[in-house]
Order: sequence, then C-alpha cells, then structure tokens
Amino acid sequence: MPVKALFMHWPVALKEPERVLDDLASWTDINTLILSNTYWKWGQEGSPLILPSVNASEGPGLQKVSPEDYASIMRFLSLAKERGFHITCNICPLHPLNPDLGKLRMVDITESNRESNSMIMHGCPNNPAVLQWGETMMREIVASWSSLDSVHLNHVEYPVWPRNGLKDLFVCFCDHCRDKAEAEGIDFDKMKQEVGTLYQSLTSTGNGSSQLFDYTSTGILNFITERPYLKLWITFRMNALTQFIEKVTKACRSAAKDHLPNLKIGLEFYLPSLSKLFGTDYDKLYSLYDWVAPKFPEYLTGSIIPLVADEITDVSKRRDATKLRKVIHELTDLGPGPEVYQSCDPKDEDMFYSDTFNLSTVNRQMKHLQILKGKLPMYPYAWIYNHDLKSLGEKLQAFRDNGFDGYCLWPWEPDLTTGAIKRAKGVY
Repeated sequence: MPVKALFMHWPVALKEPERVLDDLASWTDINTLILSNTYWKWGQEGSPLILPSVNASEGPGLQKVSPEDYASIMRFLSLAKERGFHITCNICPLHPLNPDLGKLRMVDITESNRESNSMIMHGCPNNPAVLQWGETMMREIVASWSSLDSVHLNHVEYPVWPRNGLKDLFVCFCDHCRDKAEAEGIDFDKMKQEVGTLYQSLTSTGNGSSQLFDYTSTGILNFITERPYLKLWITFRMNALTQFIEKVTKACRSAAKDHLPNLKIGLEFYLPSLSKLFGTDYDKLYSLYDWVAPKFPEYLTGSIIPLVADEITDVSKRRDATKLRKVIHELTDLGPGPEVYQSCDPKDEDMFYSDTFNLSTVNRQMKHLQILKGKLPMYPYAWIYNHDLKSLGEKLQAFRDNGFDGYCLWPWEPDLTTGAIKRAKGVY
C-alpha cells in the first residue's frame, strides 16, 4: 500500500484527537500520520521536549514531558491506530534540544556560531557527544512508542536556512572537525582558508578586488572546480554525515529487534539536486532504508534563495537580487523563478514570497533520483502554503505524472480544522 502521510501537529492532536482523526478518515486518503518525537508548537521559543518513556534512562540531556502529557500522547497514538492509521515518528537526531547542550552546536566560518536566531540547534556529526545524543534518542523512542509502525529520519543535513546570515551555511569548523580532518590526512587550515575565501567573496563589499568569479552559473561552477580544497570540504562534510547517519540508523535497527521487530525506517532528504551539497549522500545511504522521502520544499524558493541572494547583493552591490535568484534556480534545477516576487507575511508559515514553486521542478529533479528508481519506494514531500489546495493538487499531480504513487504532506495547524480538511477532499 503506498504511503500517503500527513504531518500531525501535537497541539491539534491533543486538543481534538477524535475530531481530527475522524475528519481525516472521512474526507482524505491519508493512511499514515507523521508525529514529531518532540512536543513543540510552531514559533515557540525554547527547547521542545523529548517524548521517551518516563521510565527511560536520562541519557545525555534528554528532556521529557510530564507523565500526564506522556499518557495523553500515547492515548492519541492508540486512538489513531484504532482508526486505521499507521504511525511514524519524525526524528531529527542531529538536533540536540536541550539548551544546556549549546556546546554541541556547529561552528561557522566566522567561529561565532554559538548563538542562534532559530528554534533549531544543529549539532556537529563529528562530535561524539552529538552521536551519543542521537543514538540514545533513537533507542528511547523505539523502546517507548509501542504503537510505532515506522520512523522517519529527518534533517540529517547541514544547515540550509541562513537565519543569522550566510555564515550559517558555512559550517562546521569545530575542534572535532579539525581532529577528524587531520586524522584523515586533510590540511584543515588550508581547507578552512579556501572556504573562508569564498565566504569573504560573497559577503564583502564589491570593490572589484574581492570578487573571485562571475555571478553566473558557469562562473560559480568553474570557481568550485578550480578550488580543490573547496571540493574537498564538500566531500569531507558529506562523508562525516554519512558515518553519523549510518550509526544512528544502526542504533535504531538494533532497538527495533528488541522492541518492534517489524519497524520500518525511512530517510527524508533535501531537494535532490542540493542534498549532497548539504551533506546527505542518498546514493550511498538508500540501501539502509525501507523507503525515502525526497523533499520539494517551497520554502527554498520562497525564503531561502531570496535570503541568500539578498545578502550577497545588499553587501556587494554587484548584481540585481532577482537576477542572482535566477542564477541559483538554474544551478539547482529548480526551473525558472517567478518574474515578480509577491511578498507575504512569514510569521505563520515561515515564507517571505508566495507562489514561487515551479511545477517543472519535479520533472527536473528526476534525473538526480535516477539511481533510486526501482530500488525502494519513494514518497516525495510537499507543503501546503496559504491554504492553497489548488497549488497543492498540482504538485501532487506532478508527483503522479513522474511515477510517484504516494507522498508525505506538511499542513499547518489551520489546515487541520474540519472545514479545511473537508475542502481537501479529492486533493489528498
């Protein structure tokens, strides 16, 4: 049976469990609910709480919900199973959630990434304490969520959001990365210097002397090709993350043998054309999983690319931001960007510009997924924005046109009201 999965927000699930489950069963084709391993609310500051059993070991910084909340959460899972839904847990093993674990945070090229303008903390995959945290969390979830059918590994990638500026993307340069690089015979200082040169070129004022390449797709690709240590950095990051993912997946499989022998494990990864740049080598990892979920995130075109292009052009004064956005679209097989960017309120849905997703993106990305075709099920991930069911329906049709028979779907909390779910009939 193809997976047709929907991310269920905990505040909705616990406030109106029967209502939301009955609505989804009555009006949609959803057969799987994706539930976070943390109790969190969108836009909430501070650390979410982990959801292992109240009897589980404390582990390295694992925070827990109260016994009462834990019981309510388990009741919802049981109720969902009674209604015929499969249950999958969304786990982000690279994101330590305890503020006391801030020392595990990645270090950017400016060596100042100890504070963050984000709800999410990114741990370094080369840090043994981050690995311990991730492995422990995986084991505790499998041991205590008795209703689980599957687990999603999510956000096992380097940061993709430049929330504090472009420097957020230029990671990691912590002591653990240095130790690993030197153990592998890599000149860490030379690698860091070359990455720093690229960063300075992108963020310095446009006085001519610091511009190292033309801001065209050819110019950017040629620059990377001609810088061996820049290529080495990309490979070094990807190899480190591959080893981390392999180890936390092994911990999950081991726990499943003891507690949930039929548990399935899936891997979510970023837009296929960019996934390896941000460290997730799905070509090498796919054999570890029962299915994968490549993401087609509209926040990439509606928020991230504009943020990157705006910072580069605002500081350098070299190019028009819209033209640079088009160059990035071309480089990443996203298809043409919008001619005019329509601003929207990002507060509720983390989106700065609306209607930026081009349907040709799905077809353009297929060449990057060719190695996975026929090897295991693929369930592409889509988002609902601005309650736009027409746009969502077009995305899901594009998935079907490219041979996908299932999907994963992120709604926002207002998309889970009875009225909104009824309007979705025939769309998902």
